[in-house]
Amino acid sequence: MNQTIYGKFEEYLINRISSGQHLTEDSVRYSFFAALINQKFCKQADVILEIPHPKITNAEIDSLIKLPKLNIFLEFKYHRKTRSNSPKPDKAGSLFKDFNRLSLLEQDGLKYVIYFTDYEMAAYFKKHQSQYGEFWLYKEKESFEFNDQYLLNTNKTFRKACGESKNCRVETIYTSKFKTAHEIRIFQIHSGNRS
Repeated sequence: MNQTIYGKFEEYLINRISSGQHLTEDSVRYSFFAALINQKFCKQADVILEIPHPKITNAEIDSLIKLPKLNIFLEFKYHRKTRSNSPKPDKAGSLFKDFNRLSLLEQDGLKYVIYFTDYEMAAYFKKHQSQYGEFWLYKEKESFEFNDQYLLNTNKTFRKACGESKNCRVETIYTSKFKTAHEIRIFQIHSGNRS
């Protein structure tokens, strides 16, 4: 995948936001796949949705792109301000849970988390840099180790939502901030050594 694909993905999301149509995690996912297909990265038949996770009972991986010589595993997360009072550390933990989920995969392939959010969680991550190791402010090609040491600075609600760390490296490979105060982050997950 490359910057042209990410730019097309961003264009599709901006168009959807400006259209006023209801925006969900599924529409984020489909916008991403539309960008891949538009840029001839893959064919529609290469995309497999919601495959069973080989290591976590009753869990699924959002998507797999199955190419002749490469598997690409994808998790998608879309956080937006809602009327419910879901704690922000719980939402943050759910993003890191996706890092964990992909880090457990032992199959060869690339692993990405596609994260889209409105101003609420973007502001939260910026405000709580001491807890989240400044990962939100990282530029492209910067990374951090998500491990037990990382969890020491986080709170109980976050730790409960994300689960046990799996010793992986999380690399920021794309960032963008929209005029609508939405932001995209694409993270690549590199599995670490686990005892």
